[in-house]
Amino acid sequence: MRVLILSRIVDVRSCGGRAECDGASQLQLRLLTFTNQPETCDLRVQRRKPRRPSSIRVLGLLPPYSVTDVKKAFHAKAARLHPDAGGDPAEFKALHFAYERALDHARFQDSRREWLGSRIERYAAREFVINQIRNIGGTCRIGALDDYLDEFGSDFAEVVRELIAVEISGPNITDDTLSWIDSVSQVGPEVRTLAVRNANISSKGLMRLAAFDSIRALDLRGTAISEDGLEVLSRFGRLEWLHLGKTGVGYFTRRRLKRDFPRINLVTRSSVQPPSDDYWDEYRSVMRRLGNL
Repeated sequence: MRVLILSRIVDVRSCGGRAECDGASQLQLRLLTFTNQPETCDLRVQRRKPRRPSSIRVLGLLPPYSVTDVKKAFHAKAARLHPDAGGDPAEFKALHFAYERALDHARFQDSRREWLGSRIERYAAREFVINQIRNIGGTCRIGALDDYLDEFGSDFAEVVRELIAVEISGPNITDDTLSWIDSVSQVGPEVRTLAVRNANISSKGLMRLAAFDSIRALDLRGTAISEDGLEVLSRFGRLEWLHLGKTGVGYFTRRRLKRDFPRINLVTRSSVQPPSDDYWDEYRSVMRRLGNL
């Protein structure tokens, strides 16, 4: 049996186990021939014994389970953990994150062909965005491979690794060099941290960043923006951290922003760095506790 596998080779650095997409990314088609002796196949990712995914453990499910089982388990736990019922907001947030991951895993188990068909277009869009970032000298981070192996296995985990952080900087970054952002609608919700530093963008360029509408941290230090461009902040419903150091935004405007957006931690000191962009880092301990409930 011959199987065609689409994979991306990335340069994996030692920093946090993530993969840095700084220009080393490339696509490769691998045609593997499976025989009666699987050990003869040269797989890029070493197989390991599958474990029950942490998202499934959080919901208290044992195999076999379906999409319907995942939904029922979530609603049962959500009724107890919802903040309106006296639950911990952090635990409920982690539970919802686990629910979304468990749903995707259950759909993958039900029909891998349909699941892959629904994912491949987004995978191609992600590759396009990564290439655009690379072309303008930017860098990005994608989720650690280990976070997906238990749910999807080594052959499919690469397809679902999300683009979690983007950084572009320098005076060559202008409104025109950001025109490609208009086509990131499929991948935009994946990005949690966006850094556009020391760039020559106007209010128009800043509005383009709204395509990344799910970001939690936005770093604009040293960027040529003014008060007018900050209207874009209303488009970032999940934004929690904002760096405006060495910009054209004055003291009184920053005070107004703190009043209008109390959920946002606004900083200006150059030594301050964005919070973690890895949801697994944030939820791991909470999910472990939920799995024991």
